[in-house]
Amino acid sequence: MKDPSVRDRLSKEMDVLCLEMEAAGLMNHFPCLVIRGICDYSDTHKNKEWQGYAAMAAAAYAKDLLNRTAPNRVEAEKKLTKVIDEGFAHGYLKGVHSLASASQSGVESLKVDKYLEKLRNWLSPPDLSTNYNKALEQRNPGSGQWFLQIEAYKAWKREPNFFLWLNGIPGCGKTVLSSTVFENLEKIEACSQNLLYFYFDFTNTEKHSFEKLICSLIHQLYYKSEKVRRYLDSPNSSFDNGRRRPSIDLLSTTLQNMLQQAGEVWIVLDALDECKTRKYYPTGGLLPWIRNLRDLQTNIHLLITSRPEQDIKETVEKLARNKDIISLQSDLIEDDICGYIRARVKQSEGLSRWHERPDMQSKIEATLVEKANGMFRWVSCQFDVLEHCYSPQEVEMVRATLPATLDETYARILENIPPNHMHYAKRLLQFLSFSERPLRIDEAVDAIAVDTASRPRFDPQNGSPIPEISKYCYSLVVLFTKKSNPYKDEMVTEIQLAHFSVKEYLTSNRLAKSIKMDFEEAAARASISEACLAYLLDLDQTCKPQEIIKSYPMAQYSAQYWTSHAIIAETHSETGFKLAIEFFSCKDSIETCLELYDIG
Repeated sequence: MKDPSVRDRLSKEMDVLCLEMEAAGLMNHFPCLVIRGICDYSDTHKNKEWQGYAAMAAAAYAKDLLNRTAPNRVEAEKKLTKVIDEGFAHGYLKGVHSLASASQSGVESLKVDKYLEKLRNWLSPPDLSTNYNKALEQRNPGSGQWFLQIEAYKAWKREPNFFLWLNGIPGCGKTVLSSTVFENLEKIEACSQNLLYFYFDFTNTEKHSFEKLICSLIHQLYYKSEKVRRYLDSPNSSFDNGRRRPSIDLLSTTLQNMLQQAGEVWIVLDALDECKTRKYYPTGGLLPWIRNLRDLQTNIHLLITSRPEQDIKETVEKLARNKDIISLQSDLIEDDICGYIRARVKQSEGLSRWHERPDMQSKIEATLVEKANGMFRWVSCQFDVLEHCYSPQEVEMVRATLPATLDETYARILENIPPNHMHYAKRLLQFLSFSERPLRIDEAVDAIAVDTASRPRFDPQNGSPIPEISKYCYSLVVLFTKKSNPYKDEMVTEIQLAHFSVKEYLTSNRLAKSIKMDFEEAAARASISEACLAYLLDLDQTCKPQEIIKSYPMAQYSAQYWTSHAIIAETHSETGFKLAIEFFSCKDSIETCLELYDIG
């Protein structure tokens, strides 16, 4: 009631003294007397200043009224429970009951949501939807359907406590296949209720570790199953009310208890070979945990994917039967690769010049199918080369000289980088190979624009156009757009190495001598720390930290990570040593760096 003219009219016509809202839902069906304290006008001047007084006045009046009520009159009245039962019998209170039930349900839902938010902050599980969505985007329609039809997969879904290991060479499509499995299980109601998953991911340190796997599975299972939630109350409340995370051993025990209570559970774990804590002293890590999981008296359907690394192979072979181990050989995925090649030849915009030349399309398709050898990744790289062929003669030359392996493919890509691009390409690949987290595209643009030998060492005008940056080393890097936060709608574009095999190659001893030294860890981290220090020294120190973040995209990254790179690089670089001396001699730079670090 915010219109005083309506209020005054009701008062005059119906002798209304005040308006009651809280008891309005009960008064027509429930015999009651409402005692209400008045604290403000029923119009736009409503305020809470006199609410305390009004409540006290109502309580005093109720007490006085009860003191004046004769006890025998109270005894003569029906009990409240009987009145309610009669009300239900006549249908008077059904609406009130429904309203109360809905309200109670809403309150409980709010409590759960609030606790889930607290739990999420406590466990800090990584956002796995980015990996899942990326895999589905890369998937060719119909790819992976063969696996859903084989008896081993059907048995895994059906039989209790079943285990499957899908293994294969780099680039054979394991992550796409695991995402196809997850998508299939989500559509089956019996499976989706307790379906858990995790992607290990070399591009993101939050997805490297066994601890993050445990935190993520706990968070997922708590959200999906009400009957396991009691196991989280005790550890969360006993560690500074959720402000301090317990040990990995206690988290593992908590998850184990939750899994035993949950009943039938399906777990899909992708890319175990990208986990950096597969085993650590004395008995911890991912592989011992999987072994213990298999020993539990539970009904867990566990599916894992990885390369056939020796430690993984030794662990799995002790747990699984031969028929539970599926090697993704080229003959199994041949149809998927053929479908991918055929679709890209006919639909790729980069090959549109051959849409009117079916003979050229057939030649490209036949050559790639013949030499793919079960590697989607190899095929993708060859397409990147073919898209830059503008004549039939160039296509024929590429077809005749295709590299046989991924190593040869990557070596050829690096060899073909123009000399005037090589400095920028190496800087970008160093950052992407050794950074603790993925780089935003605007951070990468500034990273390669730093020139430690010039003054100023960083000029925003020297940055490459954002769409062009990946062209310095095409096929080796990809741009990927995702939510900046899984619980917000703001989007951010990141640049990352295109595949785990790229990082493996760049950090191996198989590189050409001309660039091998640049990708030794000490040298690469020295280069990164130099770029970060030079960037910090050239910030506009008169700006406030928030203004710096907007104007200098790489400022926070530099402030947060230059020391971790410098520690590993040690005294590898004279330039880095001089930059560090200059930095520690500049009070303004130190203060700005600390402020940026704290914001992060």
